[in-house]
Amino acid sequence: MPKKFKLKRAKYLTPPRLDNNPVWDTVVTSLTPMLSFTNGAKGIGDRTYSVQVSKVPTFNYKTLIEFEEIKEAPGETTSLLVDVELEDKTLYYWRVSVADQEGNHTEWEVSRFFVDTEYIFNYANLCRLPFISAKTSSSISIEKATDLMQLDSFWHSDYGDNSEQYLEFDFGKEIQISKFWAISDPNAEENVGWPIDYHLEKSNDAKKWIIIEETEISKSKSGRIEFDFEDLTTHHIRLVISKWVGISVKINNIRFYTPAKQKQIIAPKSDYILLIGTEQDGSTHTDLAGFIKKHYPKLEVLNLPFYDASFDAIESLKNMPIALIFSSNTTDYCKVPFHEYSGVFDIIRNCDIPTLGIGAGMHLQYMSYCSSYVRKIGFGTLNIIEIAEERKRAKSFIRQKESPLLQDVINKFTCVETNQWEVVEKLSEVIEYEDLADLDYPMVVKSKLKEMYGVQFMPNIKATFNQAENVLHNFIKLAIDEQLD
Repeated sequence: MPKKFKLKRAKYLTPPRLDNNPVWDTVVTSLTPMLSFTNGAKGIGDRTYSVQVSKVPTFNYKTLIEFEEIKEAPGETTSLLVDVELEDKTLYYWRVSVADQEGNHTEWEVSRFFVDTEYIFNYANLCRLPFISAKTSSSISIEKATDLMQLDSFWHSDYGDNSEQYLEFDFGKEIQISKFWAISDPNAEENVGWPIDYHLEKSNDAKKWIIIEETEISKSKSGRIEFDFEDLTTHHIRLVISKWVGISVKINNIRFYTPAKQKQIIAPKSDYILLIGTEQDGSTHTDLAGFIKKHYPKLEVLNLPFYDASFDAIESLKNMPIALIFSSNTTDYCKVPFHEYSGVFDIIRNCDIPTLGIGAGMHLQYMSYCSSYVRKIGFGTLNIIEIAEERKRAKSFIRQKESPLLQDVINKFTCVETNQWEVVEKLSEVIEYEDLADLDYPMVVKSKLKEMYGVQFMPNIKATFNQAENVLHNFIKLAIDEQLD
């Protein structure tokens, strides 16, 4: 920790925020995760960071891993790759302090994460379980916590009501439940709404309720609620919360899972492209199918939701696709159940079909190595037109290398970027990807192991300043040529 000097301007140094990736209580799936945080502000001159990682909240020297004088990255986010192997199945605490060049520094900002390298392999045989009806102790609609496409909305108890709260669900019949997952805003700075004492109850008539003993939790400091069951069968289930932090309890998202049944996917008999939609409802965010059908009328298109996708599902197809395209999405990865992507990661690791990941489809390629290998960009605005116009005015254009994917794409081109997340350039060597085009972070990447590409932008968006449409055309041409070979 830098030495502290009591200068007049020291009070203006603003601490970093640990609100990026991993956020509080996130599961990271590698022994060498990446820690990203929002930069501090003000101070005197250049800012640098101290980062510490420990197995205990006191940051005892016996387990302490230290990184000193980390230079602040351009933009709003700085990242650190932990290059010392951590222990699996272990909870770690990490903290960050910022200092200026005069030696002034802030107090520590603290967060924590859990290392589990098997986490994304454990739940591949689950499928989402919809409920028939639901009710709650609050006047707030339960839909606020169950709308897949509105992750910023949340259910909360009535302010000032300190009585026991519940969210009750009816599945229409007795059914096996293999997993329960819920989350309260996973921001380490959040101090309102975290459940502290809670449990699940089951019932077959919604009158007599039985506590599920293994779900009884007290003094929880986590916003994530996650239970796995081997033999739970019930008609009704409810989450009962008796104590929480703040003036009300809050649930951002809640989901149930049942054992997956083998779904038969009917593939077209002619050449086709398999589109894997990565929005939470399984859609492709933009009309990729319409783009392909318009420009390549001889190609069929098959859509598959990401939560139904797996390497086994693709291998079972009687007619293989000539290419895979993973779509973009509008998801905040910190607010959704990460295990739902296990099938996608299975495809990324094992499939040899030419693949293009757009936006999220690019991020997921990096996340197949570790859940923390992407970070929030930190844009001050999410207006994609404004972002593009700002780059044009600043003459901030994408720099590119020679590649068949970028043929006939104007060098130093502009594009339409709609993602709130990015991959980090310094990871390209670690995870066997090469950058084909970059701005302040990679914009086009290629796997060094096979024909798998990722692009940060949306090549099929119609806009006067979008000069990247040929990227999608080039990928489809590459896939067609490989099919002919």
